[in-house]
Amino acid sequence: MPTTKLTLNIDETVIKAAKVLARRNHSSLSRMVEKALVQLLKPEKLPSQIHPDVEAMSGLLAAESKEEYRVSINSYLEEKYLKDSE
Repeated sequence: MPTTKLTLNIDETVIKAAKVLARRNHSSLSRMVEKALVQLLKPEKLPSQIHPDVEAMSGLLAAESKEEYRVSINSYLEEKYLKDSE
């Protein structure tokens, strides 16, 4: 993969500490920054951590705001549980 030169303005103390860390890990500061950026750019893993049944229900309630969401949930629960008790 081709590389490109990049200039960054970072606190001198941070740079010194990062260079020491890079040396300890037999790496370069450039490689450490690249690895950090690659990690930041990876897609979040949250969707795979959600149970498939829960993920299937996502988006069933269309709400513009938290209040609309709360009202939708309350209406659903009232219909589900209070309908049978009448």
